[in-house]
Amino acid sequence: DPDFPSSAQKAIWFLDKEMGQQVDGVIGINLHTIQAILQVTGPIKVLDFDETITAQNLFERAEYQTEINFFPGSTQKKDFLGKLTNSLLDTLLNSETVNWQQIVRSLINSANSNQILIYNQNEKAHEVFTNMGWTGHLIQPECQHNQFTSHCINDYLAIVEANVGVNKSNYFIDRSIDLQVTLSDKNKIQNQLNLYYTNNSPGEAWPGGRYKNYLRVYLPLDSTLINLTENGLEVPAENIDISREHQKMVLGFLSQTQPGQTNTITLTYQPPFIIPTQTSLAYNLYLQKQSGTGSDPLKFNLTYPPTHTLVHSSEQGKSSSTTFTITKPFSTDQHFIIELTE
Repeated sequence: DPDFPSSAQKAIWFLDKEMGQQVDGVIGINLHTIQAILQVTGPIKVLDFDETITAQNLFERAEYQTEINFFPGSTQKKDFLGKLTNSLLDTLLNSETVNWQQIVRSLINSANSNQILIYNQNEKAHEVFTNMGWTGHLIQPECQHNQFTSHCINDYLAIVEANVGVNKSNYFIDRSIDLQVTLSDKNKIQNQLNLYYTNNSPGEAWPGGRYKNYLRVYLPLDSTLINLTENGLEVPAENIDISREHQKMVLGFLSQTQPGQTNTITLTYQPPFIIPTQTSLAYNLYLQKQSGTGSDPLKFNLTYPPTHTLVHSSEQGKSSSTTFTITKPFSTDQHFIIELTE
């Protein structure tokens, strides 16, 4: 479940039922967070595995130690990550050279980029983390427009990947995201999402190989799917799962990117919004980033009717007579507010 509070509540339930342990909350971290800390501390030794782990070799050595010669029931993944965590904590707590100001800054940056997620069962404490944007809950966008606009459109997009192949090919994946939004003069909106995946695996050998990605795209509820293609070929309707989760419409399907190749996925859909005639409006878009992904290139382009004029944007971008484009790294959740008047 990409909604972290929902997953955290399930984890708490299982921990209580299986082990009789009750906890105040759940903190989720990933290797991006560990890597950011290692950039501050420098190399650490994991003596039980005869490894020296750095920010540069973390992913490679973690893959090797947790997956090589793995068999069902093996505890090697838990063992290595546990020893790595203990070594890192020992360095943080006992080293006199640790720069704690940089460590705290690193942790805050990780939380801001969804690499640390926090759930607290205390409602007031959880509300604080929610307001900080650190809880990983699926957002319900709300309008924030000024006196120039009288109508607001709340758009939303979240891209959620799951590597279902028996490999770690996602480590070798470069991705980029291109979202084209068109506000037509026929009072409708049409969005086109282009996803580009390049698989830099050296071959089919582990830990690389083909990237078998069960891809889910979360859209505003009651959106209409127009077309879905992969490398120009239409994905059959029977291969697309359509469901409803957390007040969102979810489109899911399996895609594959071969080693050394680029895979292009194009999703065209119509959000359930109608543009009122003869009025100013604010286009409010929330792009939610999946935890565990990096700072992928993001391009957003808005095309609007020639009857309207752009008067304000929450982000700097490049504008022409009827288009506005934002290009930036998708390192954190993105919230774009673009205001138009007639």
